[in-house]
Amino acid sequence: RQMAACGIQIIPTYAPASWWFGSSTGLRRRDFELGAFALSGQADPGGQTLYACNQIPLPSNNWEGQNYMGWCNERASRAIIAANNTLDRAERIRQYAIVQEEFTKDMVSLPLFNRLETYAATNRLKNFKPNPTEYYTANADEWELTDNGDTIVLGLTQEPQTMWSLIESAAVQRVAVNLLGVPATTTYDYDYQPVGLDGLSTIESGRATNADVEVKEGDIVWNTDGEAVPLAPGVEIVTADGETITYQSGTVKMKQLTVTDKWISGIKWEDGEPLKKADFELAYKINCDPDSGATSLTYCNSIKSIDFKSDTEYTVTFHPGVQWPTYFAGAGLGAYPSHQVLSDGRKLADV
Repeated sequence: RQMAACGIQIIPTYAPASWWFGSSTGLRRRDFELGAFALSGQADPGGQTLYACNQIPLPSNNWEGQNYMGWCNERASRAIIAANNTLDRAERIRQYAIVQEEFTKDMVSLPLFNRLETYAATNRLKNFKPNPTEYYTANADEWELTDNGDTIVLGLTQEPQTMWSLIESAAVQRVAVNLLGVPATTTYDYDYQPVGLDGLSTIESGRATNADVEVKEGDIVWNTDGEAVPLAPGVEIVTADGETITYQSGTVKMKQLTVTDKWISGIKWEDGEPLKKADFELAYKINCDPDSGATSLTYCNSIKSIDFKSDTEYTVTFHPGVQWPTYFAGAGLGAYPSHQVLSDGRKLADV
């Protein structure tokens, strides 16, 4: 009614969720003029894939990113990247304030209200733990039925377009996929809890380092646009001292983050096959393939190397300049069942 009063007629199209949230339709292809949908939050503000200029899905970038509005405000873009590339909490707050200022000016999207979500479960179900910052199936491995039953029926308002988390970012997909594996961490109550990991991979625990390293012209570094580029005159970077400079020549010190994840022993796939080194390697290979159709490859591009040490441990070394705030919550790319035999007789690892 408000838009009608302004002389604007709205003709709604009630699209199926499978099209609207599909991996090659709707939002992912920006195939709309005005859209309304629910957006789930997270324990950490994040937002880089939502609001950075280089995260607008386009044919030229293979539709990478979640900036479906096509919003490119340079000041906000630089701030959202900076907010997601520092371990300094005060600096993050300052940068997010800039994003909010520019968001308010441009009014690129209108948050209408905080949607109320209601969960109901039979009183026969123990350990059901809905939470505002985690999906209700996150602790499904702890569920029990008081009558010793072995079947639980979940009612969903829509079906996921795919069970592959890499190419669909939707709450219903996350709810379903939580039933199929062990996450590195959970995010209850705006905090992080190790689940698959045997502890958070923090600097304080000794499982991560954030060293000062010298870089020179030609080295691959993480610039202030959140991209891995060869260091050359004119490239803007953040030094180890936190100073933003335009590189000219010589050597300069930058921060380099290295993280070791250690997983608990005894994790098995549904068929009883133990989780192993090859599964982590396969996930990295697939998820970071430019042709994978991933929602975003920003994280993959920030990785310099991964050393897969054993069936439960790997070390991720990021490019100089990368400072992911949630580095401790699982630095790897997950795992895929490399042993799985396909219909043509090949193993998944060989595809």
